[in-house]
Amino acid sequence: MKRFSIVVGGVLSAFLISCGGGSDSGGDPASPPLSKAEFIEAGDDICTRVDRESAKFEDEYAAAAEKNDYQGVADSLEGVRSLVSDASQEFEAIEVTGGDSGVIDEYNATRAKGLSATQSLIDAYRAEDDSAIKTILADLASLTDEAQRLAREYGFKECGAT
Repeated sequence: MKRFSIVVGGVLSAFLISCGGGSDSGGDPASPPLSKAEFIEAGDDICTRVDRESAKFEDEYAAAAEKNDYQGVADSLEGVRSLVSDASQEFEAIEVTGGDSGVIDEYNATRAKGLSATQSLIDAYRAEDDSAIKTILADLASLTDEAQRLAREYGFKECGAT
């Protein structure tokens, strides 16, 4: 099995992609969209919190990996996926100025792919399918690179950190 930092890093990287709300988020119509700087600050705050809260899954994963317990690994990854999914919803509730909607839409498309790949990784661990695990981790690595590129280019600090 892969080390926690690689596997969960890939899963958390799916969260990096969510460092962008929708261009039509349906937020409070009375609230104006955030400026780009405010949007980046709000996103980085969420990324920082997710990073801190995900630390608890490291011990769970390490214990399961030590025993080659694929189901335990899947359970720990499910916890991370749930955390990431909840945080993604927070991001989608944030509205940014309209001029950035194209970048945010691209970011959201990458986010959706990352969350889908995360679920596939969990399923592969549950099936104890080493070949699928390896393939999905490679896919997540590619999505991670794209997410980090988008985050850094947009101006995120925490969300775009490697």
